[in-house]
Amino acid sequence: MSEIPTPTICVDASFIVRLFVPDRFSTEAETLWQNWSQSSAKIVAPTLLLFEVSATLRRMVFHKHLSPRQGNELFHDFNQLNIFVSHNQSILARAWELAQEFAQQRTYDMTYLAYAEQNDCPFWTADERLYNSVRHKISWIHWLGELQDQ
Repeated sequence: MSEIPTPTICVDASFIVRLFVPDRFSTEAETLWQNWSQSSAKIVAPTLLLFEVSATLRRMVFHKHLSPRQGNELFHDFNQLNIFVSHNQSILARAWELAQEFAQQRTYDMTYLAYAEQNDCPFWTADERLYNSVRHKISWIHWLGELQDQ
């Protein structure tokens, strides 16, 4: 009898922040996360995720959108998530190529796309601008807003 393969899913910082900070897509992010946890999915991201999420939470504390205590708790909770992060320098060149192909100013978002492509897995984001800029050519990108339309 063959084993059912464990799904692999790539997420970006915009997705992860929705798990912790109430937003119009928080319910969708939480539902997906629970489903993935129940199916033992492997959640992956480039190392960039660690810096983007922590910077976002810190910025929210600095601008008083979160209290220092809330920020500390959310930062701690974030660090408890079971996300496989990896740095593979080869994705940088691909992120650069994708940024050129999709006329993007920065390579940050393209790094997630390159990582998902390298891992041959779907990529989930809450970033509508990113989604709209690449969805016509990349079928494995998913936007949390898609789930509200269903």
